[in-house]
Amino acid sequence: MLVSRTGLLSALAVLAVPAALLALPGAGRASEFEKSLVAGEYPGLWHGNNVKFIFEKVRPDGTFTGVIRFGKDTPWPDYTTAFGGRVERDGSITINRDPKTDRQTSKAGPPRREKGHLLWEGKTTGDDLDPNTNYPFQLRVPIR
Repeated sequence: MLVSRTGLLSALAVLAVPAALLALPGAGRASEFEKSLVAGEYPGLWHGNNVKFIFEKVRPDGTFTGVIRFGKDTPWPDYTTAFGGRVERDGSITINRDPKTDRQTSKAGPPRREKGHLLWEGKTTGDDLDPNTNYPFQLRVPIR
């Protein structure tokens, strides 16, 4: 059976598009941070102070909610406040504290891998924070 050149090219094009889409980073599979960031407790820093991030809900669209609990060694021992945020498709993260109590935001680019964990490192900003001072943000999540 003979196949025309046009027919062969059409068939190859039909097969090439799905194959190309699967070759895109993250396409056809859950990303490492999507699999790893699940409801649970994770250590970190908020404006340079030790905290525990307690993720209560993590949704498939990358949004999440929970509470931050400050460590006993901070100026606010055991202080707890709500947060919400989002992990973007590239892995960058934004976490906003409850705007009713304190308008602060932490942002970080995509995480890096470190000793079996995903580590987001960035900066915290807020209405009550000096914009000329670096207030570190960090979130450490085990790789699943």
